[in-house]
Amino acid sequence: WDIEETTVGVNCVRYVYTVLALAGLLVAGGLTAAFTIGDRLEGVDPFGIATFSWVLAAFMILIAKSVRVTEWPWRSFLQGRVTCRSLSELRAVTGANEQDLILYLLTNEQENVLVTRGPYNRLFTRKGDAGFSID
Repeated sequence: WDIEETTVGVNCVRYVYTVLALAGLLVAGGLTAAFTIGDRLEGVDPFGIATFSWVLAAFMILIAKSVRVTEWPWRSFLQGRVTCRSLSELRAVTGANEQDLILYLLTNEQENVLVTRGPYNRLFTRKGDAGFSID
């Protein structure tokens, strides 16, 4: 984890590469279908299938990108990094229990510069209006 002043960065390269690999397989399957069908089916444009697979792959990437956190820039997505701005986003990305995450943040509070905000940040020493939300 990369703990900054207002965010916690988490690496999720495996998730990103899995999504991109599935999208690539979908596109490759559409292109393969377009080239193998050729003129066998009358009245069917084989590259319409390829175009549909491209659109479906792009839609799948967009959905996979927006499932984890609300704001995930494309640059960070392609690098395999998620910038979490709240405890609920951190839980969604890591899959860990909220209590375990709070325990980790509290025990390492003296070693990092994380500023917290929210209704449940009374135990933290560094508080501010703009910071990592303990929700």
